[in-house]
Amino acid sequence: MTRAVVEYEKLSRADSSMAQQSSAQQELQFLQLLLSACIDEVCLTLKAFLPSVLRTRVFKAFQSNEQILNSKIDEGAAPVLLCLIVKGSVPQSEFEMFTGLHLESSEIEVAKLKTLGILAVSKAKPDWVEPDLPGWLEACLLPHLLMPTDSSRQ
Repeated sequence: MTRAVVEYEKLSRADSSMAQQSSAQQELQFLQLLLSACIDEVCLTLKAFLPSVLRTRVFKAFQSNEQILNSKIDEGAAPVLLCLIVKGSVPQSEFEMFTGLHLESSEIEVAKLKTLGILAVSKAKPDWVEPDLPGWLEACLLPHLLMPTDSSRQ
């Protein structure tokens, strides 16, 4: 919406004839800009959930995100988290098994992920886990949703 407003303001300033247009025409033009911005956002979000794009972003987050690195989470948790994001939820024992770590180590990794807010116990299914992505991780996975003033948005 911010992009539509900014674009509309640019057009208003650039085209003095807009001041002479009826308010209905101005509203229509604004709605067209707003709709275009919404369509762009939907396209970017759909692209973000393409398996290859999502995989790249999850793995990149595990390699470069400060919070993940500071928590010393094993990189082996990245593919398991990717599966969890795609599936929505899995039994915790299955999640632990798919880390490829020994039982004790996998339980430690699950605890780290829960502490970071990346993983949550399912409210609907006991002993299941589901992704509970905090805002900082969402920013890694869906960078187009950042505010336009943010320098990382492009």
